[in-house]
Amino acid sequence: MPQPSATEVEKYLRAWDELLVEAIQNVIIGEKRLKLYSFATKYCSHHNPEDYPIYDSYVDKVLCYFRNVDSFAAFRSDALKGYLEFKRILRAFRAFYGLKQFGLKEIDKFLWQLGKSRKKRRNEKLLFQPCSGGAP
Repeated sequence: MPQPSATEVEKYLRAWDELLVEAIQNVIIGEKRLKLYSFATKYCSHHNPEDYPIYDSYVDKVLCYFRNVDSFAAFRSDALKGYLEFKRILRAFRAFYGLKQFGLKEIDKFLWQLGKSRKKRRNEKLLFQPCSGGAP
């Protein structure tokens, strides 16, 4: 999807088009091309929290931790950086742990809080290690 205009962004948000995250994450500032994936998920989530869970490094590390410990889903670490796959993995987490009564927003908030709290408890050293490898 090419970079959408402001009007198109609003249209995609109203249609809950998950590809919007992929489209707005790429930004050019000056001569630098940046990939602002986490920001794009936050932007969409603020407009439609239930349909756009937020990706960030805490959520990433916690999902990889549980993947490695309980094998709740098979995914490569870089899969979390694709929004459709990220949502699939969140749904798999919810199903595996019997959390179907909770929305994706509640799940992503829980994962973020867990990751943040674990970091604080170890003098700013994150207990959940960064993702490495994982199932293909």
